[in-house]
Amino acid sequence: MLRLLKKHNISPAVLFIEIVAIFLSLSLAFFINEWRQNARDAATANHALTSIRTELLTNKRFIEDRLPYYRQMRDTLTQILKNSDDDILISEVELKGYRGVMPPLIRKSSLETAQSIGAFTNIKYQVADHIGMVYAFQDFYRDIIDKYITALTNGNLKTVRSLLSFFSELIVVGEELTTAYGELLAKMAEIEGIGEGEALHVK
Repeated sequence: MLRLLKKHNISPAVLFIEIVAIFLSLSLAFFINEWRQNARDAATANHALTSIRTELLTNKRFIEDRLPYYRQMRDTLTQILKNSDDDILISEVELKGYRGVMPPLIRKSSLETAQSIGAFTNIKYQVADHIGMVYAFQDFYRDIIDKYITALTNGNLKTVRSLLSFFSELIVVGEELTTAYGELLAKMAEIEGIGEGEALHVK
């Protein structure tokens, strides 16, 4: 090796420095690429969380806007039953203020988008798990509404008592869901106050 270096008039020290320089250049390039990728991942996670937070806040407000109507119908139906010994067909009574089911418009498109682009791989498990649980609760609420709408459409929801049961369930579950929204939104607000990546990135 030394003979080859002497033959080409190359100093071993110079060769060593060049090898080290090449190694450091490659390492620096790798580090910069990894840093850029981590920054892009952090930005994607932050955008996803912001979008999800906005969606949850909108859903929460929709339900809160509907709850007064549900409570009004519960009270009206309860009063009708108090004045009768038997259950009554809905068609036989006048339901003042009745405007149908009036389901809240709750969405999950931001969650689905975040899942499709892999944003949750860069969010801490505890946060992602909490988000998943609240959306699962939201799906349960939507299933309740869909079940009663189907029953109403098919003519299976005929009596005052059955309609009272429906509105009562919407109130109880709706209030619990808005509380769950509030707790998650508070946690997400705390996360936004922490340095970028510290609470989001999986470590």
